[in-house]
Amino acid sequence: MPVDAGVLLDETDEALAQRAAQGCADSFAELDRRMRPRLLAALYRRVRDRHACEDLVQQTLWQAYQALPRYDISRRFAPWLFTIAFNLATDRKRKIDRRPTITSNITDHTNHAPHATPTDEADSPIARLVQREQHDNLWHTADITLSDHAYTVMWLRYGENLDMPDIAKMLSKTQVSIRVTHHRALAKLRTALNKTPHATSSQTPTPDTTTGEKNHA
Repeated sequence: MPVDAGVLLDETDEALAQRAAQGCADSFAELDRRMRPRLLAALYRRVRDRHACEDLVQQTLWQAYQALPRYDISRRFAPWLFTIAFNLATDRKRKIDRRPTITSNITDHTNHAPHATPTDEADSPIARLVQREQHDNLWHTADITLSDHAYTVMWLRYGENLDMPDIAKMLSKTQVSIRVTHHRALAKLRTALNKTPHATSSQTPTPDTTTGEKNHA
């Protein structure tokens, strides 16, 4: 029986996944609507090919649908889904045996330009385009610098704004392990960014003060 659209809009991702696992096609369609744009954005920063991203998103959603009976509702749905997506992207990268080249003009994960601009210019189409390119280049650098596991940790932390306990639970690691991976990934990114012509130390993501991490790099 079809479910009222208003009910689905009010449901959490986890509740929708549980409904979908029980055979509710409308619930999975709602998950598709919510997650497809986010998956496309995340995968594009790794694959940098629109058609390949769309194929990977389709594969991700199909694999997730098949795996729903095994989904643990106590875990957050989005990071579970992104883990599937990143695993597929990693498999693709291994198959084609290709690594992209590093680019310059990389800014931080907050999508702020490296230098302040006047208020009347900050919201211009050109300024937004530059900021988006710099944001994409940061993740491009992360992709070619970090291991697949470290990239996943960084994306879940900064791309999906998850905290360390959630990431640890999602990846079946200890919080200490995730924090070490996070700290080392930041150090590697700083090293890579400092080799670019316009990079500065302020352009890298900053450690989370809430986790007790400090910048020793």
